[in-house]
Amino acid sequence: PFTQRAGALPEIWSYGLRNPWGFSFDSATDDLWITDVGERSAEEINRLPGPDAGRGLNFGWAALEGDEPFNEDLPLREPYHPPEFITPHDSGRCALIGGSVYRGTALPELVGDYLFLDYCEARLLSLHRNEDGDYEERDLGLEFPPDSFVSMFSTTPDGEILISSLGRSTVYELVPGGGT
Repeated sequence: PFTQRAGALPEIWSYGLRNPWGFSFDSATDDLWITDVGERSAEEINRLPGPDAGRGLNFGWAALEGDEPFNEDLPLREPYHPPEFITPHDSGRCALIGGSVYRGTALPELVGDYLFLDYCEARLLSLHRNEDGDYEERDLGLEFPPDSFVSMFSTTPDGEILISSLGRSTVYELVPGGGT
């Protein structure tokens, strides 16, 4: 998207992320989902509509952290794309780990939800689109052991969720019944 700008690097697709910890494409919509770890006050999740998801967009860092000013000396450049979801650090969270949109068949109540967790809380969460079209956070009632240090999500070829653990050198599969 920036190849027409003098001095621009052709490999840059978008900019303005601080520390993305996971991104994935929704296999049904081609939307791109990115979690971005904040520095001082907030974590965010970005959703970019496919199929040209994020092309040339600015996510706001370092002018903004979440939706609050971070570095007032920096202008917010257009085209700015605000986060889909923001959660403050004062809620006990420290680093959102990006997941995947669930498109499997084993857990029909989660189809279309974006699954993620916080590194410090180690609780499985989802963003669920409500009747108004807005996303709301849901706690899925699954907590990983404190020493698991969950670090990554992936999907099987049939859309089921896999979650990897650094602390236990384990890959979990999300299954019916509230467990892995």
